Amino acid sequence: MRLRFAKEVPMEQRQFLRRSLNDYERRTQMSDAEREELYAWVSAGNDVCSNPGNLASESGCEMDFISGIRADAERFAEHDVTMYI
Repeated sequence: MRLRFAKEVPMEQRQFLRRSLNDYERRTQMSDAEREELYAWVSAGNDVCSNPGNLASESGCEMDFISGIRADAERFAEHDVTMYI
């Protein structure tokens, strides 16, 4: 998969984000769909150590991207199930 940054992302930031993404991919298992979302997130100039919902772990630290979208999906799945019971 190829990373294509938005035009407004500065070159120095692109280099940092690309290194962070490469390291993150090596140590994080993810599905192809999660990887696509991750690439879209990073290409917009966002860091892998943050998530779209600004969700935090129990320790109060912001979750990384994959943890954040998984927690969000789980939260919505639980909500949909209880909504119809």
